[in-house]
Amino acid sequence: MKRLSLCMIIFCIISTGCSDDKESGATCGNGIIEGSEACDQTNFNGATCESLGLGTGQLICTNACEINDSGCQNGLQQPQCGNAIREGDEKCDSNDFGGATCETLGLGSGTLQCTSLCTLDTTGCEKSPKSGECGNGTREAKEQCDGSDFGTITCENLGLGAGNLVCTETCTIDTSKCEMSHQIPKCSNGIREGQEECDGKDFGDASCESLGKGTGNLKCTNTCTIDTTECVSVPPAGCGDGAKSDQEECDGQDFGDATCESLGEGTGNLRCTETCTIDTTECVAVPPAGCGDGAKNGEEECDDKDFGGATCETLGLGVGTLKCTETCAIDKSDCKKPVECGDGVREGKEECDGEDFGDATCKSIVPDKPFGRLGCTQECKVAAIFCGKSDLGLQAPIPDSESTDAQCSNGLNDFHTQNKDGSEAKFFDCANNQCNHSPLVQVCHATENSDAACSDGLDNQNGSGLHGYFKEKYNGLVDCADPSCFKNWRVTVCKNEAPQWELGADCEDGKDNDGDGLKDCEDPDCLHAGSSKCDLGTRKRILFDNAHHQLAGGVDWIIDITGRHPWPSMPKAESEWHGSLSSWALDLMKTGDYIVETLPADRTLTWKDDKNAQDLSQYHILVIAEPSSKITDNEAKAVFNFVQNGGSLLMVANHEGADRDANGYDSVRAFNEMIAAIPGAKSKEDNPFGFYVLPGAFSNNSKTKPAEGAEPTIIENRAGKIQSTGMYGAAGFQIVNAELAKAFLTEMNSSEIFALTAIVGKGRIVAIGDSAILGDGTNFLGLKLTAENGYVDTKLDNRILFLNAIDWLAGIHP
Repeated sequence: MKRLSLCMIIFCIISTGCSDDKESGATCGNGIIEGSEACDQTNFNGATCESLGLGTGQLICTNACEINDSGCQNGLQQPQCGNAIREGDEKCDSNDFGGATCETLGLGSGTLQCTSLCTLDTTGCEKSPKSGECGNGTREAKEQCDGSDFGTITCENLGLGAGNLVCTETCTIDTSKCEMSHQIPKCSNGIREGQEECDGKDFGDASCESLGKGTGNLKCTNTCTIDTTECVSVPPAGCGDGAKSDQEECDGQDFGDATCESLGEGTGNLRCTETCTIDTTECVAVPPAGCGDGAKNGEEECDDKDFGGATCETLGLGVGTLKCTETCAIDKSDCKKPVECGDGVREGKEECDGEDFGDATCKSIVPDKPFGRLGCTQECKVAAIFCGKSDLGLQAPIPDSESTDAQCSNGLNDFHTQNKDGSEAKFFDCANNQCNHSPLVQVCHATENSDAACSDGLDNQNGSGLHGYFKEKYNGLVDCADPSCFKNWRVTVCKNEAPQWELGADCEDGKDNDGDGLKDCEDPDCLHAGSSKCDLGTRKRILFDNAHHQLAGGVDWIIDITGRHPWPSMPKAESEWHGSLSSWALDLMKTGDYIVETLPADRTLTWKDDKNAQDLSQYHILVIAEPSSKITDNEAKAVFNFVQNGGSLLMVANHEGADRDANGYDSVRAFNEMIAAIPGAKSKEDNPFGFYVLPGAFSNNSKTKPAEGAEPTIIENRAGKIQSTGMYGAAGFQIVNAELAKAFLTEMNSSEIFALTAIVGKGRIVAIGDSAILGDGTNFLGLKLTAENGYVDTKLDNRILFLNAIDWLAGIHP
């Protein structure tokens, strides 16, 4: 499938709808960057592989004046189908056929076409079979395959290792039999991949017996290694007859030639267990020759007071006094590291250190404000400014990604991310996107989010660790005026700026507790799920998902960084909320029909779970915009039950390969796996939603038009009428059950589906193929990508699309 490079993605977001150069007066090929051109011939406007954070190498300018980063060391695609340059195993790319014609292929006269997989379509040739039907065994027209005919496509040239492709009944390629069909191994996804010894219940062929550990059950650790502690040893045949056999280490008093001495365990007596294995616990270490003469020599680690210069400090064990045992071995038990505030370990008189609070919680420190998270000051004192009377759901470290100070400074690839070739990835610690993008990580100094940076009187760089146009940017906000400071529970110096909400008992006291001019049930906070007894009335709650790595790149897909509740409750301007979906969310709030909330990073999607304050049964609409991690099978079931019982779902995808944090999941994979896991689904192609996501269906910037027979109340509603929207390197959709799903937007010059509606049970679904047209050009740091943004593009109806989509999901019609 066609893909856009990272450079092009960024460029499309900042440009005015990625408009056609002809419309802007630009002339591609004249060596001058004009209009929406990202480059022109050898002119890249100063951009290099290095400046884009893609290592060394050479950028390429396509004949469409778009940047191709495949020549960079860390480029995203190589070759890159869709860049109008025929590379690698590609048979063609756009209009580049490498000199091939119908005539040179021996197919008479006519015109060749290039498929979305960069393979030749010869149906326009005189002697080529014309477009037939799926199932005739011949790959034709837009078929990816037919029977055993895959053209030149293999698992190998798709980058998925060895194995066999499978052709589905709809003549699309199924890669599940390829060796690397899951690409980057992901520990805890239930599938044993790469170097994993196990994953969930998947142990491959391993068992207690095959590992020589007897009988019993293996366990799989959270690092996907095998734990044999529940295996039980089985005595070899003949064990107990007093005579050691070849399979036995010992039997009764028969140890063969083994002794404590021969096993290097000193002197003493061996014991034989019930399973005929040797037990050395009664062996006693023998002091080396000369031990006790006060001089360290030979094999001695020490002798009396002679440690050969070794100390607790030189051994890296802090301060204290070493001891020498009777066998001339060093006893390090008295060594202790000095108390150091800021080392992440709570010691001595420290109340906290980094994320280590001992047993302290908001509830134990401030009993009347049991919800929220404690902060730790520069002096290692506990701060409770982000504790509250009701559930705050503040941002937390992401459970399955490096996003804490400890994980981002330990020199380890904690989650074993891998490169496409299966080798261990080197992008960990502060070279990892999540470490730089997490608002909680302070050791990488990527954002202004520490007590020191938030009290130095400077506008510190807010994106030093970010890529592209956010790199080394300032937002013009100093110290506690910066959202990275005052909306962050790890920052404690901004006490007067900490967000406040009208929640719980505050909704019944007749006071304006958060200073927004709204009291009790007038305040939107009091209408959030479980926050009070206020009557929601006709308003509908919308839950925005941030539990699946939506905060994974320079442009995030959240409404605000404060956690569950955006702050302030009713912002006067979009800039008071910090996230790329803030403009859209504020528009929804202004209608008076909607209440918005966020599902934070440490939570999960559930259905009818009384223990979850944000269970889906509390909401009317769920928005999942560009997930970049696995939506678990249980979450898929919860989403399905939510929709079946009358809930509405908005899915916003992006093109294949838009894996923001290099964890092996883009939105295409996340959504398709979710669809395949819902109850009643046999596969992503055979499922109760009636559709699935097509990876990289649209790689060239284009526009949409309303589809024939589209649902009229989503095409035209109170926000206006959709004439055309943008479509910048997007996913598409395949409808597999026309009784459930139908298209409402298609690509301007084809019937390829960009957006659809579906009725499932009592609920409704809208699926849209591009997130770039939804973002407002800002991020959680308060940084602006550009004065322009996809959501309010004045030349297109992107804003109308998303407002109409929510109204249709809510059942609001003109």
